[in-house]
Amino acid sequence: SSVLHAGGILAVAGHCSGLGAATTVITGVNHVNHNDQELNLLRERGVDLHAMDIDPRPTIRKERLIDNRTGARVLEIYDMDDSPLPLEAEQDFIQAIRDKAANADVVIVADYGHGLISDASIQALADLPLFLAVNTQVNAGNRGFNSVSRYPRADFVTLNGLEARLEVRRRHVDLNTFIPALQHKLGAMGILVTLGGAGLDLYSQDGSISHAPALAPFVTDRVGAGDAVLTVTALLAAVGAPPVLIGFLGNLVGAWAVSFLGNEQSLDRSALSKAILSTLK
Repeated sequence: SSVLHAGGILAVAGHCSGLGAATTVITGVNHVNHNDQELNLLRERGVDLHAMDIDPRPTIRKERLIDNRTGARVLEIYDMDDSPLPLEAEQDFIQAIRDKAANADVVIVADYGHGLISDASIQALADLPLFLAVNTQVNAGNRGFNSVSRYPRADFVTLNGLEARLEVRRRHVDLNTFIPALQHKLGAMGILVTLGGAGLDLYSQDGSISHAPALAPFVTDRVGAGDAVLTVTALLAAVGAPPVLIGFLGNLVGAWAVSFLGNEQSLDRSALSKAILSTLK
C-alpha cells in the first residue's frame, strides 16, 4: 500500500491553520509535477499558498519504504534538485517574502537545506521587523551543510540534539557549553532543543534552562514531529508564553506527532485542548 502526504513547510502551514492562525505559506513547486489535491486541501482550509514555479527543478518528493510488520524504515529516496535558484527566481522569492510579511505578525522558517533559501533570502528574513522563528533541519539530503549559524538573527530557534551539535561539529559535547553562546549570537529569546526520549530543554534569554520530560508512551514514526513542535512552540513563544508552558505543549504535540505515520494529520486547536485536559487530570 502507499499514501501521499503534504510534508515540509506545507505540513507546518496545516498545523498553523489548525491552531487558528491566519496562515500564508511561501514555497517552491514545479507546476508540472506537483500534486493539486494536496495543495487544494490547504487552500480549502484557508491557507494563502504562494507557490512559485521552480521548473526545471522537480517538486521535492521524499519516498520512504516502511516494513508494515515492524514499522522500520527500509529505504528512503529523494527526488530533488538542490542547486541554487537562478538570480531572477531568487529575487522573486525574496520579493514574495517582503510582500507577504507586510501583513504578518510571525514568520516561521522551516529550512530543510534543499536550495530554496539562499544567503540573500536569509538576510531578507533577518531584516524583517517581525518575530522570526527558525528550524534548520539536518536530513539525508543536506549532509550536514544546513546550520542555523547561517542566520544573522532569530527570535526563537528549535533544534534536535544532532542539529544542535552540528553547530560545533562534535558528536559528544555538553549542550550547555555552547547553546548560550549561540543564543547570544542570534539574539534569540529562546532556543529549544528536543532530546527524543529525554524530553526537551528550553534555553531562555535570562540564562535559565527549563527541562520538560517526554510524554510519548510509544513511537510509530518520527517523521514530521519536529515540524509540529516547531509550529506550536514558535507560536507560543511569539505571544510570550512562559517556558514551562512552551515545554509542556511542545512535548505534548511531539507525543501526538509520533503516534501516527508521517504527516497524515494536522494539529487542531480543539483536539489539542482536549489532550491538554486529559494529560493534566
